[in-house]
Amino acid sequence: MKLKPEHLQHFPFYEDQKIPGLLIQLNESIIFPANKKNLNYIVEHQLKPLLRPLSELKNKILLEKIPISLRSEIVEIIENKKKVLKNSTKQLLLKNLFDVDGLIELGLALPYHFELKDDPKSIWAFD
Repeated sequence: MKLKPEHLQHFPFYEDQKIPGLLIQLNESIIFPANKKNLNYIVEHQLKPLLRPLSELKNKILLEKIPISLRSEIVEIIENKKKVLKNSTKQLLLKNLFDVDGLIELGLALPYHFELKDDPKSIWAFD
């Protein structure tokens, strides 16, 4: 299976929002932000996006930052009891760069662990 634009179009790009967007690994030492202008290059060269594995949802600090209305569904995801997500949950996870479509397991993305910050507006932040 190859990486396609539709695999990435649901994640935030840097020009779309004020929050950090999707990052792409060019090689071991170069990581660059994805945007709509370089999406074709990323797909053409089969570069791998850096995504958060769903296993990170087990982090208690992270779970506390998720809206209460979505927590029970997130717990079901963590316990591998749920595969189909409500749209609101899926959008929250995509916005925060979680690999909801299994791209890491397919070899189309790389796992990346973001540092958690004390920011009530976001469930993740960069150092």
